[in-house]
Amino acid sequence: MDRSGWSGEARSEVALELLAAQERLSALAMAVVGEWDAEQAWALDGALSPVAWLAHRAPLTRQDASTLVRTARHVHAHEKTAEALNAGDITAAHVEIAAQAAKHREEHYPEHEDVILDAARELSPSGFREVMAHWRACCDAVADHEYARTQI
Repeated sequence: MDRSGWSGEARSEVALELLAAQERLSALAMAVVGEWDAEQAWALDGALSPVAWLAHRAPLTRQDASTLVRTARHVHAHEKTAEALNAGDITAAHVEIAAQAAKHREEHYPEHEDVILDAARELSPSGFREVMAHWRACCDAVADHEYARTQI
């Protein structure tokens, strides 16, 4: 396609359309990879992990494959998060940030899921990253407090 004669407005419009399509594909990929992982379909041909399978068969680095699997597992485990992502209320970036923050803090996420999703709906991914950093710190402080109580 020859784009040499396109106006700035046309380029802006197409760029936004492509990014919106990419977002929908990312959300769908997270849902499908979450289901695929839950069924351990990656093990059918002898792979030892979903990350290894993806890094070998998809155009992903091991780090990108790991991020996708962690995020897909998060979506698969949390129905409200999955629904918000599927509806387009939050972005794949929001879910990736939430999944990273919830790593090693999974037991706290369900009780805060509604508030976390409200924040994601209202904030850009950059602003949401700050909120989730604070949430992570609060979870860690609670864990530290509980650990200290058991040592007395």
